Amino acid sequence: MPLLTPLKYLTIRYRQKVWFEGLLPVLIGAGLTWIILWYSPAAPVFGKDGYLASLQNLLTILGGFFVAALTLITTADIAIIREPVSGPSPPRLPNEIAPLSRKRFLAYLFGYLATSSFLLVAVTLVANILAPPLSKSLTVQAKVIVEALGLGAFNIWLAHVFVSTMLGMYYFTERLQVSDRNARIGRPDAPPSPLDDD
Repeated sequence: MPLLTPLKYLTIRYRQKVWFEGLLPVLIGAGLTWIILWYSPAAPVFGKDGYLASLQNLLTILGGFFVAALTLITTADIAIIREPVSGPSPPRLPNEIAPLSRKRFLAYLFGYLATSSFLLVAVTLVANILAPPLSKSLTVQAKVIVEALGLGAFNIWLAHVFVSTMLGMYYFTERLQVSDRNARIGRPDAPPSPLDDD
């Protein structure tokens, strides 16, 4: 489905994917949820002054930034960005033999980030609308469970966006400036890239 194309980023396989797209977001999201619900339970989650509402402006701004980055990536005529991602296990889409070019990988990445930002804004709006009637119809125990599960899922998604953003910023600030060969020659003791350094 064309509208879900940006979500194909989640199907890309690359080195350390489990860490960057699984374990790290879960750890950050779970920690954030614990802070909000148990460490500072007085802080509201819903409502115009709640946690979710406070993120709406930030997520909207981030969505615009991600769209601008996507535009830059798809229109830039730079040789290094057209090169395939190298290394022993470069990122690939399922059922594709050739590794992705840096341009295509970053296009999927920032397309996913922009889509996620807009969807997270939509989730915050819907959650704030549904929270008051749901809280009246649920028991206290059910309310605690629903709030914890919903907020936990939201925070893990938010953490995934954060980690993926940092991965994209790493590429913008470091890896797009030098070729793979020059990076290995000029910085033999540099730490390996999560995607493409041997």
